[in-house]
Amino acid sequence: MNYQRDPTPTFAESIVNSARQSSKTTEQYLQEPTLAWLETYQNHLRLSLSSGIFLLSLTKLKLNSIGDIYQFKHIQICDLSCNFIESIDSLILNCRYLIKLDLHSNRVD
Repeated sequence: MNYQRDPTPTFAESIVNSARQSSKTTEQYLQEPTLAWLETYQNHLRLSLSSGIFLLSLTKLKLNSIGDIYQFKHIQICDLSCNFIESIDSLILNCRYLIKLDLHSNRVD
């Protein structure tokens, strides 16, 4: 006997395929914060005149990594919440003045 499978995908297969396609689409729009990219967001890096604290706020920008942020060695408060960052090793190693780091809603383990 020779049975042939119906080429029409089952409901479960169509849901899985849709989820995979959505994930790929989301990944295409993620950004890596290079120095050139960070220059366009200069207003996110500022010195608080009252306290002398360097603050970097890059929240909800669909960042996929730390990129070149680690080169800002004098950052004291860094808000990277609501992104897709998985690793922060270079930031921890290079930013010795870091007091507060907000990473909620990221992919960091």
